[in-house]
Amino acid sequence: MQKNPYIYDNFSDNSLNKFWEHYEKKFTDKHENGNGVVKENVKFEEVNVSNLCDKERIKKCLVLEAHGDLYEEDKPKGLKIKQGTRNQYIYTDTAKRVGSCIKTKKLLGPGTYEARIKLTSSKVMSALWTFQYEEFDMDDHRHRTDKRFNKNNDINGNTVMNHEIDIEYPGKNEKTIKFNNFISTEHPEMYNEEEVEYKNLVDNDWHTVRFVWNTDMYPIRDIIGRNLDNDEVILVNRTAFINKIKGKKFKHLNGMFVKKHPDYDNEYVALYGSKIDYYIDDMTKPKYSHIVKKEDIIKGVNKRIPNIASHFYMAMWFSSAHKDRNFDVAKMYVDYFKYIPNDNEFSYL
Repeated sequence: MQKNPYIYDNFSDNSLNKFWEHYEKKFTDKHENGNGVVKENVKFEEVNVSNLCDKERIKKCLVLEAHGDLYEEDKPKGLKIKQGTRNQYIYTDTAKRVGSCIKTKKLLGPGTYEARIKLTSSKVMSALWTFQYEEFDMDDHRHRTDKRFNKNNDINGNTVMNHEIDIEYPGKNEKTIKFNNFISTEHPEMYNEEEVEYKNLVDNDWHTVRFVWNTDMYPIRDIIGRNLDNDEVILVNRTAFINKIKGKKFKHLNGMFVKKHPDYDNEYVALYGSKIDYYIDDMTKPKYSHIVKKEDIIKGVNKRIPNIASHFYMAMWFSSAHKDRNFDVAKMYVDYFKYIPNDNEFSYL
C-alpha cells in the first residue's frame, strides 16, 4: 500500500522542484474566463510575512500572479486551444486576463491541507483545491449502464466523475468565501457548494486557510446481509465497483467503490468520504463542515465527499462569476503550504 507523504514547504529555496510542478491550462473558451494560467506568472519574492502590528519578518514567498484588463505589458501571453484539438494549447495574442497555477507532483489522500496566504485583489479567483478524475478517458461502465451517472438521464451520455475539494475567494462578494466538495460537477446530488460570510480578505494581512478531509469504510455485509458475489463486482481501471447487484432493494448501490479488506475476512467494504472541515484563520473551530453518515451510504445518497487521492492546486484564475477585470496585477502570496496525511489507511486508484 502506498504511503501518503508529509509535506511542508515554505518556498525559501526559490524553487518548486521538490513538491510542485507548473500547471498550464485554458479552462474554457469563454472570454470572461480569461486566457488560462501560465508558468511565467509563478514567481518568488521577499516579503514581510508578519501579521499587522507584529514585528517585521522578511522571507522568501511563493507568488501567484494574475494580470487584468489594465495590464500594459505584452508578456507573458495567455493560452488558447489549438484548432482541431481538445487539449493542446498555443499562445494567444494578449497578456491580459492571464493567471497562474501550480500543482503537487504526487497524489495526496485524506488529511490536513493548510496554507498561509495574503491576497491583493478580490477581482480574480484565488483558489486552493484538490482535483482528480475518477475515470480514465472521461468514461467508464457506469455511463453505459446507469442513468444516474449521465447528464439529463441520457444513457452513455457525455459526463465525467471528478473528485474535488475547494476553498475559493471571493464568493458572491468580497466578504464571502466558498467551500465546495464534488464527486461530479455534472450532477447536483454529487456536489455541494457552501458560501460563508466572513470578511474582506484583501486587508493587507495574512490569512490561514485549512481543510481536513476524512474517509471511512463500511462492510458491505452490514448493508446487504452478505458479501458480494464475484459477478456483482466489475473491475474498471484497477478499481472495483458494485455492478448489477442482485435484488432490487439494493440496486441503488450499483456504482459504489468497494475493495476487499483484510480486517473483514477479505470481504468487500465500501470506501467513502465521510467528513470535511473547512477553516479560515481560527483553527479551533471550522467555519463549515460537510458530513456523510453511514446511514447515507446505506441509502446510496449524499455522495459528495471525495474518496480518491488527488493532486493539490493553488491558483489565481479568471472565473465567470467575477465580472470586474479592471486591475493591473493581482497577487496571492503564499508563506507556506502544509499537508499532514491521516493515520488511517487510504487506497490509491
